[in-house]
Amino acid sequence: MFLSKVSLVRGGSGNLSLLRMQRSGAYAIHQMLWQLFTNDEQRLFLFRQENTPQNALFYVLSQNAPAHHPEFVVQSKTFLPKLHSGQKLAFNLRANPTVSLDGKRHDVLMHAKQQARAQGQPEEHAWSTMERAAQNWLCSKPRLLKWGMSLDMLPVVDSYVQHRSRKKSGQDISFSSVDYQGVLTVIDVERFWQQYCQGFGRAKAMGCGLMLIRHA
Repeated sequence: MFLSKVSLVRGGSGNLSLLRMQRSGAYAIHQMLWQLFTNDEQRLFLFRQENTPQNALFYVLSQNAPAHHPEFVVQSKTFLPKLHSGQKLAFNLRANPTVSLDGKRHDVLMHAKQQARAQGQPEEHAWSTMERAAQNWLCSKPRLLKWGMSLDMLPVVDSYVQHRSRKKSGQDISFSSVDYQGVLTVIDVERFWQQYCQGFGRAKAMGCGLMLIRHA
């Protein structure tokens, strides 16, 4: 695997790409970054956007090394962390928490808010209810078992954002993202690494699912 820092070249075509990205959202970012992997027939990368005062910065995890492109500044390195069972890792994860209801996917946080409202919960308590729902989604034991990891304590919810994006066809896309941080314990190295490479949760083509890790 390769982990890369990608930013847009300032001026010229880089500015045009930034405008397209701002206008069309996550889908445009996805299409833009795919220009670094023109030999990949399928999306084999995950990305996460970080906004800086000067420019947009993207972390990209990919199976193949990104190619040179005149619109991007790319810093890339091989990423094969040494993992072992019982290892503790500090993590940051941008994920798309959803729940399946009546055959449809729903935003976990908005669903919790609507349930609380229906039960007559005061509006000022809405965020705490939504935050707890986000934490419960990530702390689901079956989900963590599938991912080969455990959490010793509730993760911190740093932000919740509802996104709107649009495909070239004009189709609108809406999804939400939650930024989590915390400490995890690797339980099953093979499962964890397999999931790590695939990404965690849904909306991976929209900038969710990439987990940044470091030694705790």
